[in-house]
Amino acid sequence: MALFVACGGPPNVSPESPLDTAVNHYQRGQSYLDNGKIQAALQAFERASALDPAYPGAHVGKALVSAHNGDFLAARKALAKAIHQDNDFVDAFVAQGRVIVLESIERDYSGKAWLDEAVRALKKAIHLAPEQGQGYFYTGHAYLQAGELAQARNAYTQILELKIGPWIGRAQEQIKRIQEIERATPGSILGKKIALQPRITRAELAVLLLEELNLAELVKQRRLTPNKTKFQAPTHDSSHVQNHVLDIQFNWAKGWIEEILELGIAGLEMFPDQTFQPQKPISRANYALVNQSILELITGDKTLTTKYIGEEARFPDLRGDYFAYNAIALNVERGIMKADALTGLFYPEATVSGIEALLIIRQLQNAVRMDF
Repeated sequence: MALFVACGGPPNVSPESPLDTAVNHYQRGQSYLDNGKIQAALQAFERASALDPAYPGAHVGKALVSAHNGDFLAARKALAKAIHQDNDFVDAFVAQGRVIVLESIERDYSGKAWLDEAVRALKKAIHLAPEQGQGYFYTGHAYLQAGELAQARNAYTQILELKIGPWIGRAQEQIKRIQEIERATPGSILGKKIALQPRITRAELAVLLLEELNLAELVKQRRLTPNKTKFQAPTHDSSHVQNHVLDIQFNWAKGWIEEILELGIAGLEMFPDQTFQPQKPISRANYALVNQSILELITGDKTLTTKYIGEEARFPDLRGDYFAYNAIALNVERGIMKADALTGLFYPEATVSGIEALLIIRQLQNAVRMDF
């Protein structure tokens, strides 16, 4: 009995195979987490805990699951248990940094106090295991989420310099991502935050168009009087539309969405059920429609919306009668959006990342020859 007490007590279950270990289930759970399989990850971590209640990794895994589910108090408590069990367990300090970053994103913390807290935890992990890549990688991730691109790049570069094999590919991807953000040059605070999103929503595109493209001012500058051109402002009753959108009253982007609705941008209009669906992801086809509408709005050239109708499809994954075909062909021909250079595929249903959205806006700016 004394032996059991010294070792943390007997396991709750007996292993069914030499491979049925707490460590293996913990590592499997981490893999599930990386692939977004939260429930499968939790089951793996629970199995690890059942096999060895004294193994700190089980608490670390459960902390990350709690954080992904938005329960940051539970995450911090689980990490405290892991560190109490083993104050030298590297993954606990890495997870601590990750949880702090996730919480800052979820709760949109201002200031950089959260960044200092996250970096302290990650530096502890690096001190304990300088030969491992995860401490450097998530330090880079913390700086990237804070908009500190140079420091993020330095953290990722350390992985390359130390030649930490398993993390090199991931570090290179993040360095490329930083370069793309720098090329997109987001000018607003909101633009910088949205640039980090793996896929943007209708609400976020509305914000980008107004903050980064400066669309309202662009339309104002390009809108000419009737005696100079046939171009007219949208004639729909925008105040009537705004007052009857059912799902934006408490949305964070309400003001931007209302302004976009005023401009009458096809692809970002109200749906027939009087919703805007602000959290719906933007597809590449949808983005092409939005760009087509903007070009028509600022030029007054209504032929743009029918210019490519009836032609033989130029993209292997699209038919000529696809609902957004004309818009896609217009965007590609003008260099605003691109098809795959090798296959010619456009991938119309694919989502759009924040970086991609910003780069498309820069190309749209070039297309309308505006100086920003």
